[in-house]
Amino acid sequence: MSSHVLRSDNPIYRRRLFWHRAGILLSVVAMAIGLSALLWILAVLLINGLGAVDLHMFTHATPAPGTEGGGLMNAIVGSLLMVGVATLISTPIGIFAGVYLAEYGEQSRFAQVTRFVTDIMLSAPSIVIGLFVYAIYVANTKHFSGWAGSFAISLIAIPVVVRTTDNMLALVPNSLREAAFALGAPRWKVATMVRLRAVKAGVVTGVLLAVARISGETAPLLFTALNNQFFNADMNAPMANLPVVIFQFAMSPYEITHPGGSVEHFNEESGAAWMQRVANTYPAAVWLNPTPEQHWTYSQSTKIIRELMNDRMYPLTLDGLDEAMRELTRKH
Repeated sequence: MSSHVLRSDNPIYRRRLFWHRAGILLSVVAMAIGLSALLWILAVLLINGLGAVDLHMFTHATPAPGTEGGGLMNAIVGSLLMVGVATLISTPIGIFAGVYLAEYGEQSRFAQVTRFVTDIMLSAPSIVIGLFVYAIYVANTKHFSGWAGSFAISLIAIPVVVRTTDNMLALVPNSLREAAFALGAPRWKVATMVRLRAVKAGVVTGVLLAVARISGETAPLLFTALNNQFFNADMNAPMANLPVVIFQFAMSPYEITHPGGSVEHFNEESGAAWMQRVANTYPAAVWLNPTPEQHWTYSQSTKIIRELMNDRMYPLTLDGLDEAMRELTRKH
């Protein structure tokens, strides 16, 4: 190559160098944006949550709604049990299926269908899987249980392990397989003792990715394991778990679950929706068991309370609802 091509005054060289540097700059900017979002989430998590981490969180069960104290021991134990069972179910199934796809079913029609179904399950909404387990297991056993939750999240983990194992085994050079066959090794031993051992780090990474995904799933557990306020190690009963407990705390209408602000400040729309539900149920109780002073109809009381809450005459709290009910009693 002549020195003229590499000279800095060459227009082709300058143009390529410009686009090269522009590509690197855009890559760095994209990486910085992604990392800044992750660091922001991590910082908010540590700032708001680190002060609540103490011994009580690991030694006490979740408190009753609207009360102080308590911890997350029952949710932590429940999550560990269900994720552990799901890992024991999904890991061997996923690895064996991946070995079959890579070693025995490379071009077969059954392997192609299996890969297609696995890809569909990878992108399927988790709530659909939860509803499937609910219809197959929970509806037949007539109760929620930790087993149902484990089965649901294991169905989410299996395709992750299958695809990771299949892709990792495909990276093993054919020369390594041919050398093992030349030494007289049977095919099953080549698949397990040569190819699988060569990519064991990648397979373990796939298992860890599957565990990381199912550890934070909430939707399938709502339809299978439900939740339990008390400590429970019986897998055949409703079981507490961290994702559902966090979800319920986030949706709770009580101010104690949202430090630093009332329900209205935390999420005004969620608070308004919750108060509308209360406005539907509270008058129903009064209507079913009225006092001499409370003889209005259900539809009238519901309409009046909704107007009081929507006009912001009273705050979106339980005290505000009580004030609205007292005003309703006074007027009627």
